[in-house]
Amino acid sequence: MKKHCLILSLVLSLSLSVYGQAGKGVFGFLELPVSAHMAAYGGSNVAIKDADVSYAFLNPALLNDDTHNSLSLNFADYVADVKFGSAAYGYNYKDNYFAAGVQYLDYGKFDGMTEWGDATNAFYAKDLSLNLIYARRLNELFSVGVTLKTMYSVYERYTSVGMAADIGAYFNTLNKLFSMGLVCSNVGGQLKPFYPGDKLEMSPVNVQLGMAVKFAHAPIRLSLNMHNLQRWNLSYQYTNQPTNSLTGENDATQVNFFDMALRHAIVAVDIMPHKNVYLTMSYNHRRMAEFRAAGFKNMTGLAFGAGVKVYQFRVDFALAQYQRGNFAYHVSLSTAIDDFKKK
Repeated sequence: MKKHCLILSLVLSLSLSVYGQAGKGVFGFLELPVSAHMAAYGGSNVAIKDADVSYAFLNPALLNDDTHNSLSLNFADYVADVKFGSAAYGYNYKDNYFAAGVQYLDYGKFDGMTEWGDATNAFYAKDLSLNLIYARRLNELFSVGVTLKTMYSVYERYTSVGMAADIGAYFNTLNKLFSMGLVCSNVGGQLKPFYPGDKLEMSPVNVQLGMAVKFAHAPIRLSLNMHNLQRWNLSYQYTNQPTNSLTGENDATQVNFFDMALRHAIVAVDIMPHKNVYLTMSYNHRRMAEFRAAGFKNMTGLAFGAGVKVYQFRVDFALAQYQRGNFAYHVSLSTAIDDFKKK
């Protein structure tokens, strides 16, 4: 037990020291919500185990007994013709948990044009990640896991290939009322750049720490997910705001300590009136702050979701805003194949 925890701590420490300024780079699609429930959680939650095998995309240590021989399909309709989603399958052998999955982002079809406006061939733009996931339960309290990813992007005739890894851990109390998750995700980068001779770029490393508390005598669960802990400053320069005539900077780039701390946090609440039904609502302050616009109401930080199990299938649905004024719709379908054999 001590040996496993020591190895995990060393690997995470190495990741933090090497990638301390991470958070920007290629293969940004890896940070998109992998399922409807994760979209309802504000994009990510690394501290809650469930029968849905797609949770392991966020933290490989979330694989568990209930993800054995299970299948999860996820789809999101973004803006215009842009769509993204994932699919995953899990299989267990004793205390060893395995899963394989794919994440994709399809930007749709584009009309090719020359610089003079003459039509050329139509082309496509897509991102894809193939994931192999392994987790092991150390005892009733702790689990650890690792994910290996191979990423591929194609934009017209330009292509890029990369590899990355997630390293995660999970802890829960014996009564299952409190749980924690820790993960360092997307440690890696390009093996082949889009343009020959270009510098290889990193994938978007994200260190996350999550906690969840379930009430013993009420169908409510509260969760807090802290993300991008490897990088304190999550602000960026606004180019569409008035600048200060003396400094050349705009006031929107000035973020106080409290606001910056909140940009690392996502809070969520689950209401579970029945074991086969849930309602979820979350608040992502970073998303709300970055889409704030003077004179306009903004709900982009809020996300909502619901799920119900019908027959042997669980259906999840979520609404979230990734740009002001437009909702993205997420739909997930998951099932345990062994449940059909029991009938």
